Amino acid sequence: MRLLNTHTGVLESFEDPRKVSYAILSHVWARKGDENFIREEQNFEELPSVPPPNAEPLKFPWLSPKIQNACLVARRHSLRYIWIDTCCIDKTSSAELSEAINSMYHWYRCAKICYAFLHDVDSPSKPGIKPGVVKSQLKNSKWFRRGWTLQELIAPRDVLFLSKEWLVIGSKYDLADDVHNITKIDTAVLRHEKQLTDVSVAARMSWASERETTYEEDKAYCLLGIFDVHMPPIYGEGRYAFTRLQEAVLKQIPDQTILAWGTQNRQELSLDQSPKGNSRVSVRDSHESFLLASSPQDFVQSRHIAPIPLGTLADELGLTAKALPYPNFTVTAYGIFATLPLVTCYDQTGGMLKVALLACKHRRKRLVGLVLRSLPESSPQNAEMFVGAPPSGKKILDAKNPFTLGMQLSLDYFRLTTFAPEDLRSRSTTIETTPIYIRHHLQPSQHGGDRNDL
Repeated sequence: MRLLNTHTGVLESFEDPRKVSYAILSHVWARKGDENFIREEQNFEELPSVPPPNAEPLKFPWLSPKIQNACLVARRHSLRYIWIDTCCIDKTSSAELSEAINSMYHWYRCAKICYAFLHDVDSPSKPGIKPGVVKSQLKNSKWFRRGWTLQELIAPRDVLFLSKEWLVIGSKYDLADDVHNITKIDTAVLRHEKQLTDVSVAARMSWASERETTYEEDKAYCLLGIFDVHMPPIYGEGRYAFTRLQEAVLKQIPDQTILAWGTQNRQELSLDQSPKGNSRVSVRDSHESFLLASSPQDFVQSRHIAPIPLGTLADELGLTAKALPYPNFTVTAYGIFATLPLVTCYDQTGGMLKVALLACKHRRKRLVGLVLRSLPESSPQNAEMFVGAPPSGKKILDAKNPFTLGMQLSLDYFRLTTFAPEDLRSRSTTIETTPIYIRHHLQPSQHGGDRNDL
């Protein structure tokens, strides 16, 4: 990695970030039209490799005001080096950019301190600032709405929030309650009293559900460190980047809350009712019908769903551990292949549905089920499933365009349902553990994309 020397104003290279003390800057990139805009961000190509001749000590006129101020703050904390994403990465090198994106969480975690520069927040000590103004500005700061700043908030142990005047607002530890109210991130996580691995995948996804990125691919790439997974960035792949992220998480983290996103059925499904019809429908091209989410926004209501061990799920269902095999999620051309416990249930009109019982619970201690429906042309020997169903009595036709039914689905469609464990336990003999294929994403050609910067 490259670090900027805060005493010379030039870049130096280091093999191991753990062997050097450095600060790190977290900020929102300046854009024309922004409040307090001075200039575009200074990039790697604009920095000299050696100090210019006759340069005055600790005077760096070749650096932008933002970088100069960051160096000044670091020197005040006796730190000789600082990492800044705008100028420490050669973004013309795809290999270097890929390494940086996959290493960034580690780099922030290794930093002695992170300076979170909030360009739209005043200093509490600024003359004329009334009580409560800074707190309101903090809540509305763009920094808390950007995708990349999520890992920059969580990874470093020490984060110091700086105002637009580069004065201290407070530390992450001291402001943990305020930051929790803004971000919904547990204060124990913010204070490094709780490991990220102890937080469900769905909850971690929900932290990013209201954050914005310049381009679609960043919604996935900015979360690599949050899940400790690695994958090469492919700019231009659009929403498919988020599909690849979820596939990587499924392979690495045994947490089925990654599947527990979307709308829950408002009316309980029945386990008893005799079938009067078949509620199978076909919505082939809406992301709601697929196993994997299209963006973190889909997890906005999933933060209270928690994973449980497979052994606990078996006990709740009245099954032996041998009767509940590992799901072994496998990506195939026909969808994700998995073996899940399935139960047959019925909607209010008697229409029959299959529900896959996930190894997770809602905060009300009810088991979470994923509503499934088979393709009309699939056979019992090759069970191909879509996810979700319309409410009782409603039918939804095929969508030729992937997004034309978005509004209708958001109002009428449900993917999840819940059951009391005792209701399922009394019917354990009717629970199947059947291998199925679940269609998991739109085709890559249906995902739009564009070029991206950090």
